[in-house]
Amino acid sequence: MSGLSKNNARIRELRKIIKNHKERSKSGKFAIEGLELLRESIATGHSPIDVFLSESSDLGGTVEALIQETEAKLWRVGDGLIASIASTVTPQPVIATLQNLDSPIADVMSRKPTFLLVGIEINEPGNAGSIIRSAASSGAHGVIFSNNSVDIYNPKTVRSSAGAIFRVPVVREGETSEIIKQLKEQNLNLVGLSGKGTETYTDIDFLNPFAVFLGNESRGLDSIVMKDMDQLAVIPMDAGVESLNVSTAASVASFEAKRQRSATR
Repeated sequence: MSGLSKNNARIRELRKIIKNHKERSKSGKFAIEGLELLRESIATGHSPIDVFLSESSDLGGTVEALIQETEAKLWRVGDGLIASIASTVTPQPVIATLQNLDSPIADVMSRKPTFLLVGIEINEPGNAGSIIRSAASSGAHGVIFSNNSVDIYNPKTVRSSAGAIFRVPVVREGETSEIIKQLKEQNLNLVGLSGKGTETYTDIDFLNPFAVFLGNESRGLDSIVMKDMDQLAVIPMDAGVESLNVSTAASVASFEAKRQRSATR
């Protein structure tokens, strides 16, 4: 374990990975912040490359024990330097880098999925992370994000997933038309969530293979996408509320699917 200065190549790279989408794409790496995400990454077989630990932290022994079976290198970093790099107002004492986890859509399709969530132009990092979390916790077989969606390795997305990004395959940057084509080829029932839906979400049969489509935060699913759906489902609301946050809607639909599927076991 060695101390690193702000001019060290690893520190410069870490700063860029956390702050810059293009650098994450270029390097093929992303960062996680906090002991729990580090623990989750290792528990799911995703070994870190470098682990940076605040000099004043008393977690040295814990972190060393966590990474002892990996090839990760542990580096001590000044508290002020950690704070200047971290993406949160209250910095975590542990930051680690990992290789991107991209799952090609062909790989997901080869596993014959029966439960998928599809985000079309999801723009808010926290929503994307929460959708991933709902997918993993409800037993989905994958999440697909279309082109023009947020970078899934945005620090807020990773943080909002609460480690679920390590537990469910996530496909990113696919053309919407191509995504729909591939899902139809798998004979998945395409269910669009929309305020214009004609069926209540609880009436959808989630026992047969399906994919739930979620639209952009402000626009929802556009008319072209809705025409390609096999069913359009609505989540009824009271008190004059027009719509739910997209990640909340994803959770509601996902756990209804989980409820139906669990009842048959």
